[in-house]
Amino acid sequence: MEPGWRTASLCAQDLLMSDAHYEQMQYIGDARIHGEAIQYFSGNDDLVRQMLMQADWSKIPEGLTRACYPDGFNLTIPIYSLVWIDIIHDHMMWAGDKEFTAQFDLGIYTVLEWFNKKIQPNGLVGPVDWWAYADWCVDWKSGVPPGGLEGNSVLFTLHFAYTLQNAAKIYRFIGKDHIAEMYDNQAKLLTNSVNHLCWNAEKGLYSDTPEMKYYSQHTNIFAVLAGAVEGEKAQQILNNIFTEKGLSEIGLYFHHYLFEAFDKAGMQNEFQNHLAGWKEMMENNLSTFTEVALTGNRTQRSDCHPWSCSPNIHFFKTICGMQAVEPGFEKIRISPNTGDLKFINAGFSHPKDDIKLNLKFDGINVQGEIVIPEMMDADFVWNGRSVKLKAGTNKI
Repeated sequence: MEPGWRTASLCAQDLLMSDAHYEQMQYIGDARIHGEAIQYFSGNDDLVRQMLMQADWSKIPEGLTRACYPDGFNLTIPIYSLVWIDIIHDHMMWAGDKEFTAQFDLGIYTVLEWFNKKIQPNGLVGPVDWWAYADWCVDWKSGVPPGGLEGNSVLFTLHFAYTLQNAAKIYRFIGKDHIAEMYDNQAKLLTNSVNHLCWNAEKGLYSDTPEMKYYSQHTNIFAVLAGAVEGEKAQQILNNIFTEKGLSEIGLYFHHYLFEAFDKAGMQNEFQNHLAGWKEMMENNLSTFTEVALTGNRTQRSDCHPWSCSPNIHFFKTICGMQAVEPGFEKIRISPNTGDLKFINAGFSHPKDDIKLNLKFDGINVQGEIVIPEMMDADFVWNGRSVKLKAGTNKI
């Protein structure tokens, strides 16, 4: 936990910096992980609020945000505009501030409409302008996935569907149910197209484009996140992406989405099995987290890079199992996923007050204490049972 906190805090200055030395810019993709890590560590969301507003101010005439702002770089990465909406959703679940969230109504629409105009007759996203970056994958030139420049990128189509679903939740929260329904329906059309054109039943995987030539962990992770696949089939896909040969592999940044997919598919205990990059850093005595894994073909540019802080977030979300069920943490669920751990002693900072867990585990048995703030509805879920928690100290 300490290296993650050091990484996030060193890069949290007057904005959410992407790194402590190399570029020192506020990239939206990086900021999703960085901002959530800062919130979970400190309980403070000031820099996240500022980043969301600054990204909105950066809008170009076509309706997209800049990839990083404020800066003189004038860089546009369209997928980061979708991530901006995803962060608005994350912050809504954290803060529950309807007035703050509602100010982005028009900005959300302009981003989604830009992508909507890119949808081809086959239902997939067409050629993406500017820098069609997704991840520093060694198989992708300049981080651009198959179909990014030419069109038919399944990854971009699925991320668009995923963000449409997040946008639908935002619009319901601000009282615009008719727009929410429209975006939910549009997301279903996109996932239907992907299932029709890009599912390879023989491999048990989604291809990166309809030609069935390229496959990546990224695309299949987003198939789970976007709801193109669910249940046991989703679990099988998340197993297949680590056993099937020849797939393009995710970097440290994209592990955040892998961990989210594990959570959605009910595979939370897999989280602890996919921390090799971070264990390697600890074994090499690094005190902060790097931009890319130490082992691999990518050039090391940054030794203090907050987009690699996702394990710290998922210590709370996955191992402790603390998840917001309703915006603003009005209702939460605590459902620990301990793996081989025998105890959890954790404090989670939130504006409503701290949530504290001190639990010991012995097989299917658990005992200890959970502290819940006032004005927070909470359930503790363990071994198939759900217990309502009261404000104050609860004996488990």
